[in-house]
Amino acid sequence: MVIGTLASGLLTCGAAVADTGAGAGAAGDGVLVVGSHTVRGGRIAHVTQSGGPGDEVSGGLIELRSDDGGPVFGYSLHVREELKDGTGYRVGARSDVPTLKGNRDAAKVDWTVRHGYPAVPKEDLGRTLGRELSEEGAAAGTQAAVWRLTDHVQAVPEDPAGAALADYLVAHAVDVPEYFPVLFLDPDTVTGAAGSLLGPLTLGTAGDRATAALDPAAVAAGVTLTDAEGKALSDASGKLTAPIRVEESLFVKVPADARQGGATISLAGLVPTTAGAKYIDTGGRSVPLILALGDIPYTNQAKATWTGGAEPSPTPTPTPTGTPTATPAPTPTVPATPSPSRSTAPPTTPATPTTPTGGTALASTGSSAVLGFILVAAGGLAGTGFLVLLLHEWRRRCRTEE
Repeated sequence: MVIGTLASGLLTCGAAVADTGAGAGAAGDGVLVVGSHTVRGGRIAHVTQSGGPGDEVSGGLIELRSDDGGPVFGYSLHVREELKDGTGYRVGARSDVPTLKGNRDAAKVDWTVRHGYPAVPKEDLGRTLGRELSEEGAAAGTQAAVWRLTDHVQAVPEDPAGAALADYLVAHAVDVPEYFPVLFLDPDTVTGAAGSLLGPLTLGTAGDRATAALDPAAVAAGVTLTDAEGKALSDASGKLTAPIRVEESLFVKVPADARQGGATISLAGLVPTTAGAKYIDTGGRSVPLILALGDIPYTNQAKATWTGGAEPSPTPTPTPTGTPTATPAPTPTVPATPSPSRSTAPPTTPATPTTPTGGTALASTGSSAVLGFILVAAGGLAGTGFLVLLLHEWRRRCRTEE
């Protein structure tokens, strides 16, 4: 299936379609959701290499309608793909479009759209060609010129004036720089300390206004968007309460006790397009487009970073002035094993008994030796009853010897 239906003039190609998951189409998300579209143009022949049946399609200026604002106009960048209502589109580059990536004529496509219809009024184009040119012929001629460069097919409009316009545009096309929508905060990064105003961040756009919002983490940290005097311009959710206008500035106010961190400022707005902006399907289901006229939703971002605020110093832990000397553990005292007591006095020598008064003196032989033996034995027995017996025996022997 190809764009539109096989009819000339105004080709209606569908009514509004419910959201398909590509987004609600709000300008804040930078996605253009096509609710419905029409094609103003005519039949274009020789759009395939075969030249057989089906070698003819309807093509021309596509009008895209959405909830984002006024209509947007553009052209198809692939002859064999159709535009599906409900598609979400985002801004892309030549490298995102299969028919432009690596194509030697890619940069000439931009020139063709900028010098075709409706960027140049059909009356002016007719004068250049030296013939009268209708709106449908101008649209079909511009679309045919684009397909000749993107798909390298003959693409000849049924309208003779339209065919002449296609020849003219392709013959004069030159390489031109790629166009991107203009919406930014300048500079795109600001830095500072917590407790101060970071900025200014000045709006630059091809439009006249934009909205801005802080990321949730920054809002939770107490960060706000303000004017130069520090007056809050953002609400509790971090969004501006009113749009910012061209060349107006924002500041980022960070609480004095905030830790080191950063914030993202998201910018969104409708930007008047210069012919040549590429729009690609976010889901890869629909034909890529090159815009020619209209305001398009666009987003951009800026950053703010800050150093942390003053924090209470922790109580210092005393640091020893020197290396402490370890106290040796006491050595357990082992009681000394007592040594047997030794007497330093010489051993007692038994005294020689004196001669009893009135008795007979002991003989120097026999009985003296026996007495010495008995006394030594008696000392070893230390006061036992056995001493009495020994003394009795000694007396008995003495009487016997007498």
